[in-house]
Amino acid sequence: ALGSIVENDGTPASACRPVGARHGNVVFQGMVGRSPAMHRLFRTIARVAPTRATVLITGETGTGKELVAHAIHALSDRARRRFVAVNCGAIPATLLDSELFGHERGAFTGAIQSRRGWIETAAGGTLFLDEISTLSQDIQVKLLRVIQERVIHRVGSRAPVNVDFRLVAATNRDLASLVDQGRFREDLYYRLNVFPIRIPPLRERLEDLPVLVQHLRCRLSDELGLDRDAAEFGGDLILRMLDHDWPGNVRELENFVERRLILGDTADEAGPDPFRSPAETLGALFDRGLAEHWTLDRLEREYLLSTLALAGGCQAEAARRLGVNRGTICRRLKRYREEGWVH
Repeated sequence: ALGSIVENDGTPASACRPVGARHGNVVFQGMVGRSPAMHRLFRTIARVAPTRATVLITGETGTGKELVAHAIHALSDRARRRFVAVNCGAIPATLLDSELFGHERGAFTGAIQSRRGWIETAAGGTLFLDEISTLSQDIQVKLLRVIQERVIHRVGSRAPVNVDFRLVAATNRDLASLVDQGRFREDLYYRLNVFPIRIPPLRERLEDLPVLVQHLRCRLSDELGLDRDAAEFGGDLILRMLDHDWPGNVRELENFVERRLILGDTADEAGPDPFRSPAETLGALFDRGLAEHWTLDRLEREYLLSTLALAGGCQAEAARRLGVNRGTICRRLKRYREEGWVH
């Protein structure tokens, strides 16, 4: 989604507190972990949430940055107001100005009526800007002015609109490095980096993996209407999982658990082994391709889909591994769907 709005259900912020779970793990605002790293994260969120400080969340793809943003909102005095999430990387640059700041009727072709932007929609609540590193220089300048003055100007209007919102931003990139490269404004970086929160990747908290598997197994089986015992997650499998790097983090783990719940013990036969390296998978694909006389087009398709599976379904991570941009992955997948290779 380009942007989304969550309306509060009326639960007071005081009711949003860590909930102890069985087996010694902790569930905190939808996040699960019993490792020291996660306990530190939970304490940090609980301390900054009641303040009005701008928060910059950093973490790899799939670590749960939006979950952290939701937790900050739920534990704040703005909990009864809107939580507006905007994926800056998913909105075309030509539309982002209007999407964020709104526009007046007739401001551009197709603007048949005035429209509030996401910033104005978040007034009184929390604005979550994900993938903030993708903002253009022009939008960075405008956002900086909004943060400083708490005033916006809709596209096509000179009339100022006062806005009051809590800003939480997130990125999987190193903004300091982007500043050094001249790709991100230094003044905006310091405005965002008031209170930084880093989410540890799954490989740094593998002691959480067994309880995460159990949590995901219960939640996903209920959502999918499946038997929780439809698939085994025995000791041998857990040991193999502990040896995996999980580049897609919790999202990759969730995809793996869901696939195994659906396919049961035949999951390993339905696709590439998620615990192999891309190089091993490529070698196996070459062997199959030679044996079955694949065309070059099929080899490319099989390797792209295998790499995407290894990346936990994360297109950005698959693109990084393949050395292409994300747009290439999107175009290939669209073509494969049209040709009936994927659904």
